[in-house]
Amino acid sequence: MRAATHLTFGLLTTSASFSLAGLALHRDWPAVAAALLGSLLPDLDSPRSALGRLVPGAAGALERWRHRTVTHSLLALSTLALLTMPLSQLAPTVYAGLVLGYGSHLLIDCSTLSGVMLF
Repeated sequence: MRAATHLTFGLLTTSASFSLAGLALHRDWPAVAAALLGSLLPDLDSPRSALGRLVPGAAGALERWRHRTVTHSLLALSTLALLTMPLSQLAPTVYAGLVLGYGSHLLIDCSTLSGVMLF
């Protein structure tokens, strides 16, 4: 899937979730940035991805597990949520945007023919 698709779906998912919670995403630029980053983060396992080209060292290290494996799992989502938990106290909407963006990436990749092994 293309980066533009992940960015768009990440923003839509995060915006819808924020609306359900009575929050306005369009006024919270740090949360928007976090959602955009989160929506691209799982593809860090591919040096050919938009984020992989920006951070080639990390992408090269993650590439050995192949695309859509380790970073495209519920374990990776849980690890991200736990490691960034202190952010939930400092900036809860930024934390929510990051985690929702990451989750949206996994969700939309599950809808493709090749799918994702979430477990």
